[in-house]
Amino acid sequence: MANGCDIVISKQLGIRITNNTQTSHRFLLFFLFPTFLDAEGQVIKSEGPAINKTNVPQEADFPLAKSGESLIFFVKGRFVWDNNQIKCVVYLRDGGAWSFRNFQPGTHQVRFTYSNKTPVWNIYDGRLLKTSIEDVWTGMISTYFVDLHLVNSIPHNSGNRCNI
Repeated sequence: MANGCDIVISKQLGIRITNNTQTSHRFLLFFLFPTFLDAEGQVIKSEGPAINKTNVPQEADFPLAKSGESLIFFVKGRFVWDNNQIKCVVYLRDGGAWSFRNFQPGTHQVRFTYSNKTPVWNIYDGRLLKTSIEDVWTGMISTYFVDLHLVNSIPHNSGNRCNI
């Protein structure tokens, strides 16, 4: 990398959804998208999606939440030093990846939004219909923003210091 630093910090990012209705609902694990705010409260623009492969939903991707139950969804993310700036890459379960650039040391904020418009999903085995998943919750919901702290520097094993 440009400054000789090769630090990558992996993080598991997620959301907990509680079913506050009287009806059981399924949720599709694919629809979880982050929003980052910089230290001044401005939205950090996303780049993407970068799609290296496409994953199609399987039955296991539709967990059931009964009334009053909660589900926790996670996505993988990592912070990397790229072209003299901190970049966050978030990997979604559908195979896409979104990048967010220009992070600076300090306090940022992040929230996640879950959105789904389709109440019934067909699951295929090759070209044959295997099953249909019904009662998938439709709508959009976001978490509150929470603080994300990026420290000023981390010692690199070569003795250099890399800002991440």
